[in-house]
Amino acid sequence: MLPTGADVIHRMDEAKLSRLHWKIMFISGIGLFIDAYDLFIIGVAMALLKQEWRISPTEEGLVASTPAARRPSARFCWAASRTC
Repeated sequence: MLPTGADVIHRMDEAKLSRLHWKIMFISGIGLFIDAYDLFIIGVAMALLKQEWRISPTEEGLVASTPAARRPSARFCWAASRTC
């Protein structure tokens, strides 16, 4: 017989953190940091290079929005909003 949802949740609450759990949390944290750094550094670079390269507002918007367009989660949200 399969355990019920309450049994599974109780077992998860009572489980001890293993080395695998810590490894997964660490790798997830690194991914979050790299993703946030990507968005941050584009804004800094744009502010510094905008006048020197004579970037138009359209070009600036395209470069700034590229990270969001390439993310799988952003593509999924876009696709999901088109199906409704």
